[in-house]
Amino acid sequence: FNVGKRTQLIGRTERGLWKVAEALPGTRYKQINISMQMVDRSGAVTEQELAAFCQQVSRFAEDHDAAVSFPQRQQKLVAARELDRFCADVDVLIGINIVPKAPIEGARLRSFAEAAGLQLEPDGAFHYLADSGNTLYSLVAADQMPFTFHTLLSTSASAPS
Repeated sequence: FNVGKRTQLIGRTERGLWKVAEALPGTRYKQINISMQMVDRSGAVTEQELAAFCQQVSRFAEDHDAAVSFPQRQQKLVAARELDRFCADVDVLIGINIVPKAPIEGARLRSFAEAAGLQLEPDGAFHYLADSGNTLYSLVAADQMPFTFHTLLSTSASAPS
């Protein structure tokens, strides 16, 4: 589904089990529930996004000769906005800049970061992850240049922040 939010399909098999729906040969479902995440870091779903999603789901249902319903559509939209407002009120971002007296060797910075439980992620920042996999805090270069294994081994890193 071409919408700006995450979607997921779950299907009830002919044996009555619910599982992530997959288009596999020979797999049949008695019912498919299609969901869209209505709030994420980019905000709450808009009425237009929800309408576009519902249109796509309706077309999908038509293509498969199925009935479709959108229970409590307006109430869910209001709840999404309220949740987004709540998250904005409690979301806090704190930045701390550490400026060393001299450049820090990249290998040394990496060693300290990893010893503290941070790991270098594909975005070029060191992240300390919660058990859920979400970032609790991160270490980035003051110049916003991403760290790489290659640059950390071969150069001095700029001051982290």
